Amino acid sequence: HELGNPLSSIMIHLRLLKEQFASLPLTARRKTEECVDVIQAETERLDRMVKNFLRATRKRPSVFREEDVNALVRDAAKFMGPEMGKAGIRCRLDLDKTVPPFLMDAERMHQLFINLMKNAIESMPEGGSLEISSSRKDRLCTLVFRDEGMGISAEHLPHVFEAYYTTKEEGSGLGLMIAYNVVKDHGGKIEVKSRRGEGTSLFIYIP
Repeated sequence: HELGNPLSSIMIHLRLLKEQFASLPLTARRKTEECVDVIQAETERLDRMVKNFLRATRKRPSVFREEDVNALVRDAAKFMGPEMGKAGIRCRLDLDKTVPPFLMDAERMHQLFINLMKNAIESMPEGGSLEISSSRKDRLCTLVFRDEGMGISAEHLPHVFEAYYTTKEEGSGLGLMIAYNVVKDHGGKIEVKSRRGEGTSLFIYIP
């Protein structure tokens, strides 16, 4: 609250300030609006960082129920569809119908899928393809998120699941750490394979 409340107040007053620009001469208004737009964008970035930090540190107890993981993937892809379409990304689902329902926290898994899709969008600024597949082997479910993005260099690859480690200018370094924790809390394992310029594949194994 010590960080979130002042940020909310700043954003509210920035919006009020922009509403008062109508009384300024056109030239002065444009210059002032440009400055306020920069302040607003940076304030919103700080707000996102605070929210990401809270999600990472204030982990609620998991609630496990029998769920259909394929349905959760489809719901997440539908939710992210407009954003992926706007970014020029084609999303293809290859989901194994033989994967049975199993115990999981649906809310946290859904958020995990959203985070991975957002990562894929950020890695493909010129558009591309994202393929999401599910499969089963004995009592193990495997999910794969494979994109055609910029990829991750060998020097950064060992650190991708570390808190606050990021190569993005506006990244919080919490997205993949949160993903790692969600999978771990489900008794599973997450791995990443990537080469710079050749895309990234994330493998999730859940019992």
